Amino acid sequence: MTIPLIPSELTAHQPPALLVDAILRVDSAGGAVRLRPGPLDALQLSEACAQAIACLLGARARQAAPGAPPASGMLVGLKDVVCSRPARSGELVTVETVSTYSLGALGLHTAKAFGDDGAELLSGEWKTMGITAESR
Repeated sequence: MTIPLIPSELTAHQPPALLVDAILRVDSAGGAVRLRPGPLDALQLSEACAQAIACLLGARARQAAPGAPPASGMLVGLKDVVCSRPARSGELVTVETVSTYSLGALGLHTAKAFGDDGAELLSGEWKTMGITAESR
């Protein structure tokens, strides 16, 4: 993708609550982001994964329609989330996501967070509900 990908322009989340620092990769089913440096506990890592999904959905929407508004929606469920350890202070965490299923505005996504040493910190499934102009 050649257009600049600024996380705060791709999702409704805004600093200081936005945990995504940079978009690393966008593909047809997901991608990867880098988070702001830790520390991040299990709850914060789970939220960061949800934000990564939102940013990557926003990036794909921009790819399909330049100038598209930021992704909007909500996290409606988590399943089988396992946290091996929290992110350490100053640690750069990468989150990789894959969209596995969608039915209208409902989406299922897998996500994994990795520490800067390559260790898997957290993994699981996220269920999201997108908000479109038609559903408002």
